[in-house]
Amino acid sequence: MKAESRVEDFFYSGRQFIVVDAGGGTVDITGYEVAHDGSLSEIFPPSGGDWGGNNVNQEFISLLKEICGEEIIAKFRQEFAGEYHELEMDIEFSKCRIKSARTDQDFTLKIPSSLREMYKENAGKNFNTTVNRFGKSFEIKLRADKIRFSQDLALSLFRQSVSSIVNHLNVLLSQPDGQNIDAIILVGGFANSSVLFNTLKSEFAPRKVIAPNYQDGDASWSILRGAVNYGHGSKVIGYRRSRRTIGFEVNEPYDKGHHQVRQAVMVNGEARCYNVFKKMVEKNQLLKAGEFKTEVVGVDLDWDGNLIFFASDNKDPIFTNEESCFRIGSMRAEGPFQANSALEIKMIFSKTEIEFEIKNIQSGLISKRFLTQF
Repeated sequence: MKAESRVEDFFYSGRQFIVVDAGGGTVDITGYEVAHDGSLSEIFPPSGGDWGGNNVNQEFISLLKEICGEEIIAKFRQEFAGEYHELEMDIEFSKCRIKSARTDQDFTLKIPSSLREMYKENAGKNFNTTVNRFGKSFEIKLRADKIRFSQDLALSLFRQSVSSIVNHLNVLLSQPDGQNIDAIILVGGFANSSVLFNTLKSEFAPRKVIAPNYQDGDASWSILRGAVNYGHGSKVIGYRRSRRTIGFEVNEPYDKGHHQVRQAVMVNGEARCYNVFKKMVEKNQLLKAGEFKTEVVGVDLDWDGNLIFFASDNKDPIFTNEESCFRIGSMRAEGPFQANSALEIKMIFSKTEIEFEIKNIQSGLISKRFLTQF
C-alpha cells in the first residue's frame, strides 16, 4: 500500500474505508467512499451493536463475583460506592494495558482494602482460588493489594465483544458494497484497547487499520483528525444510506394481486384496503443531502387530516402493521378538504434530519415537521 503522509493521500477520490466508532456502550460501523468533489458517500448505513468497552468491564466484574461471590460484591457496591467507582476506573485503565499477544506475565488489578476485608469476614478465607473458563482452570492469587491471574484469562474477558465486532465487520466486508474497502479507522474510547486494535489488524490484513495510540508518527494522527472532520463535519457527507424504509399510511383501492393477504373492505360500494404502507424511501437507498422525494395522494372528505409516518426494517413492506414496521411520527394536514382534494407530501433529506412537508394542493396551505433520521 502506498505511503499516506497527508490527509489528502488517504482521502483520495474513490477511496473506500470503514469507520468503527467503538465507544463504551455501543459500536457503530459505517462505510464511506470519497466522492470526486471531496465529500463522502455512505457505502452502507451505520450499523453495529452493544459490543463496547463497558461489556469488557462487566466481564471483569462478573469474574470478581465468581471469585468473591455476588452477595459480597453487591454489598461492597452498596456500602462503599466511592471505592466501587474507583474499582471500575481501575478496570477501565487496566484493560487498556492488556496486550493481545499471550505472555507468561500475570495480569494485575488493584483491589480496594474494604473489599478484601469484607471478603475475609464473610467468606472466612483468603482470595486464593481457581475459576474455570472454556474448559480450563485458572488460578487466582492475591499479592499485597492486587489480584493476579493469567494473561489468557484476561484475554478471555474480551472474547465476546471483540468477536462480535469482527463477525459484524466480516459480514459487511463480504457484501458486494464492501469488496473494495481497504482501510479501517478505529475511533472511540474502546479504540485504546490493544486487544481490539491488534485483533482487527490480524483479522483484516492487508487492510490498513488506524487508531489513536497506535499511530505511526504524525501521519496517522492527521488521518484520524481528517476522519473526525469527515465524519462529523456539516458539509462533507454528501450522500447517506437510508437505514430503513420510510413511508406513510394510506387506504387505497383493493388490489387482489398486491393485497392478497387482506380482505377487501367495502366503502360506498368500492372495495378498499386499509393500513397500507405507502413507500417513499427504501432501506439502503442512497440519499443526497438536499434531495427530496414527493408523493401526491387523494383524500376523503371526512378525513381527519392526521397523516401517520412509518419506518420498516424490510425493503418492501405492504402494510403498516407488519412486525417489521413501527410508527415514527405524525403530522396534521391543513384543511378543509373538498371533493377531489389532494395532498403533496414531500420528504427533504438533510445531513441528520428528515423534513416532512404536506401541502394541501387546493388551498396551498403547508404543514412542516422535522424528524431525526433513524
